[in-house]
Amino acid sequence: MRSYAQKAHHHNININTGLPSNHVYMTMTDKYGYLWIATTKGVLQYNGYKLKLYSKADGMSNDDVWMLVEDKYDKIWLGSISNQLGYIWHDKYHVLLSKQIDKYFYPRMMTTTDSGIAFMQYSTEADKMNIQLYLVNNNKVKVYYHKDPGNDRHIRDVLTEKAEWYYLYNDKRLYQSDYVQKKLKYKCIVPELTRTNDSAYIFDNAVGGIYYYYYNLNGCVYFLNIENCSVDKFCPEYIKDEWLISVSVNNKYTIHVRTNKRIFVLDKQTHLLKEVMLLADLVSPGDIATAELVHCNAEPLWNKVVATSNKGMYLLYNNGWFVNRDTAGHFLNMQYIGSGARNTQVWWSKANKKLIFLDSAGKLLKLLPTTIYLARHAFPYSGKDTTVILTSDGYRYISHKDYVITRPFGNISKVKVDHGTDADTATHSASLHSFQYSRDEQILMIKGDTIYSRFQGTVSRRYCVKDTAYAYYFYHTNDKAATIDTASMQVYSYSSNSIRIVDLKSGIQKVLTKKELSELGIRNISRILIDERYGNIIIQCDAGLKLFNQRSGTFISLPVSVRSDMYAMEVQYGNIILASEYGVVFFRITGAGRVIGPYYAPNHKYSFYRYVEGTRVHVTNDYVYLNTDKGFFKVHVPDSTTYTAKRATFHRMLLKYNNNVFRFNNRDTIRVYQDNLFLQFDIINPGGIGTPQYYYRIDGVQDGWRKLNADELYLQDVPAGRYHNLELRTQDDVWQSGVVHLKLYIVPRWWQTTFGRVIIAISVLGGLIMLVWLVSRITKRIVDRNNARKNMQQEINSLRTAIELKSIHSQINPHFIFNTLSTGLYFIKKKRMEDAYEHITAFSELLRAYIKSSRDKYIMLVEEIDNLKRYVLLQQSRFESLFEFDVKVADDVNIYDTKIPALLLQPIIENAINHGLFHKESPGYLLLSFEKNADGALVCIIDDNGIGREQSRIINEETKHKTQSYGTDLIKELIEIFNKYEAVQIDIQYIDKILPETGTTVKVTIKHLDNDK
Repeated sequence: MRSYAQKAHHHNININTGLPSNHVYMTMTDKYGYLWIATTKGVLQYNGYKLKLYSKADGMSNDDVWMLVEDKYDKIWLGSISNQLGYIWHDKYHVLLSKQIDKYFYPRMMTTTDSGIAFMQYSTEADKMNIQLYLVNNNKVKVYYHKDPGNDRHIRDVLTEKAEWYYLYNDKRLYQSDYVQKKLKYKCIVPELTRTNDSAYIFDNAVGGIYYYYYNLNGCVYFLNIENCSVDKFCPEYIKDEWLISVSVNNKYTIHVRTNKRIFVLDKQTHLLKEVMLLADLVSPGDIATAELVHCNAEPLWNKVVATSNKGMYLLYNNGWFVNRDTAGHFLNMQYIGSGARNTQVWWSKANKKLIFLDSAGKLLKLLPTTIYLARHAFPYSGKDTTVILTSDGYRYISHKDYVITRPFGNISKVKVDHGTDADTATHSASLHSFQYSRDEQILMIKGDTIYSRFQGTVSRRYCVKDTAYAYYFYHTNDKAATIDTASMQVYSYSSNSIRIVDLKSGIQKVLTKKELSELGIRNISRILIDERYGNIIIQCDAGLKLFNQRSGTFISLPVSVRSDMYAMEVQYGNIILASEYGVVFFRITGAGRVIGPYYAPNHKYSFYRYVEGTRVHVTNDYVYLNTDKGFFKVHVPDSTTYTAKRATFHRMLLKYNNNVFRFNNRDTIRVYQDNLFLQFDIINPGGIGTPQYYYRIDGVQDGWRKLNADELYLQDVPAGRYHNLELRTQDDVWQSGVVHLKLYIVPRWWQTTFGRVIIAISVLGGLIMLVWLVSRITKRIVDRNNARKNMQQEINSLRTAIELKSIHSQINPHFIFNTLSTGLYFIKKKRMEDAYEHITAFSELLRAYIKSSRDKYIMLVEEIDNLKRYVLLQQSRFESLFEFDVKVADDVNIYDTKIPALLLQPIIENAINHGLFHKESPGYLLLSFEKNADGALVCIIDDNGIGREQSRIINEETKHKTQSYGTDLIKELIEIFNKYEAVQIDIQYIDKILPETGTTVKVTIKHLDNDK
């Protein structure tokens, strides 16, 4: 296993970078991951991107805060000499208690308890000390009082999380006091401890002990076990001018003993561990001589946070990966262009027109000035001690014996070109020039003396024999770049949205189209590389890093916390390496379609450099070499055991909703209520750079990714009552999170549920039925009153009124209403709420249409067709789709400008269904058509393939109760009245079909239609 030095790298935050004061008392990480900073000029919350200040402007009476405590309700309590007792909660400062201006809270030993917080408050009266214990539970305060027995027994005390108070008298007796139960318990005599004015206690709840120390020169730390009163001590060997400052509980396993020069890390019994943090490890080199150490906080997310009294705060990152920064200036603006012979690294400076050759260990071999305008690629010439350089002016050979640059192909006089058909020999200058000069060429592979390359969209194989150059062109493509799998001899050429795979042995081609790649989440390809050992294809695209293996059929997404448009990618020695401003990311390839990782060597907040020169880096089995704006670095390549080690989380995603904060993970469900459709997101990223940006997409609501306005997502257009897939990702200037998949559910209001819609529909239907009944009653009264006033000579008007009454009675058929409601109740009983809702809604719409039609003698043909469709739809629901229905209108019939007698055709349709189709054993068919005859009359045809009138009559005679077809009589009466009193002439004809056909055709011919009626 490789061992790497864990040298710390620092990021200093001070008054020049956002702090209001360089005097930092302490730092603390809350349960969500926010870093809290207590200073002389306020309290700050930090998420890795921005510092949010709480001060007098937010209601605090004193900005000088020297202690922070978080209770179980997520409240951050402030320890400050102030006339207020307050806390920060939900991004606001709150005051719990206030005193008069000349009275102050001076919290001592503030600590968390099982129910909230506790602290001591001291005051002196008549040379006696009054002690108050404050217990705060969810904003409820209880105060307990105690008086010191006398000055001869002065108290040195400590408060525990259980609100127990331990104190040591001058005679070295240790007592335990329970203020709540008013009990005083003698523990023991502790001869090793002596009370002095420069001593202090700290209680550790994890081990049930007290740490007692003297903050002076050559101070010792004592651990007192309160169960058996045994004492362990730690007396370090101090260096010159070193004194003990404080002791703090770091976590449940270690404590920190801080001096002005270093921090000792001890176990809970004061045994020195191997880790000793020197001042040089904790602050920047320029601040070692003057920095005054105050506090050091260590936890997985933020690593180490160091507070000073004069230099602000330091974020420390353990990073021993970046080593050997070049200071000679040779690598200024140098770009890596490839590997040469003897396993050398080849670097190029366009500004200085220089080539630099390094050996495999990064040692400088040769700094070679040239006249080359642009060098783009370097390859070893197989079997020879020569490096091939591809320049903008053709190929160059460089011998590693004397580093002399020569131009190849100088003796060529002929070029033989094979396009896959007949060979062609050319000697003209254009062919020679295209062979020797390759401004846009991309070398894919050099195998022996043969060069495989891509030139002007053509993939070719070229080599020379004496004065003849041979070129074989495999295929031509408009793709932007290509790469080759030398093991399988397959070329992968690609554009932004397609991939072409060509087997150079067989010539077989396969194209992955934009649609196919999009289904795999691949869009805007920027680069493809091949892992030749296992045949893995690594694709760099907008969606991140994808790996595809044809042999195993595996397709996976590789999790990378780096923006996909910002890293250089290399695949070498079984590793995938990504290098960018964020640092270097490693994946270890373990088989076909199998990888482990990622492992990060982060460049936290530009600790080492701001950017990487060029688009490539050099990779060996042990190191990655890269050139940056701050010099030349080599980065350790991790071994397989490093990947399996537990690694800390680099960031946390948070959701703020309804004044609550949630730390969410992939596949979580978010329930949102319609009185608050705003979701607010936040990211905690200790290495964040710039400003985080949020992107989201919701399936079924939008297409593609959308950028949030700041950090809020408004869900106004998201339908309620069902689950939606919400995808969220975040990125800053260099970092990018993976895609988090969430389930989003907008809680519907009661009337938006299926049950609520059915209740509303039933209520509306009941109202409509009542309205129909009321209209019928009122209409009948009006008609009866008018008829009484009229005499027998007004026969025509009476008959017209009779037509309207007949129309109402013909439509509001009690049997039809009963059957329709029965069908609706059947759906509800079977819990088919959607079917019930649709059935009842259709019935209510038909009733409204019938009420409107019954008021007029004539109706537009388009309205009559709509009414009949609604009627037939209800009948189909009742009979479970026993028959099919269709309507046909001839081209010469204008349904929007033609009127027919109102409610004339419905009884005919009803007869066709009830007496013709109802008794048919197989599914039937009903056709309603409209056309014009030679005389211009409108012909309405109702055609069914039912059992026919004769068979229907026989069935009715055989039944015990004969069915009265009052519809046929009503049709006859309506036609007689219209023919007698109106200008139109209506003729009806019944046509019985002849076997083997069955059914009846009814033709209603309407002559002399006046469209102005």
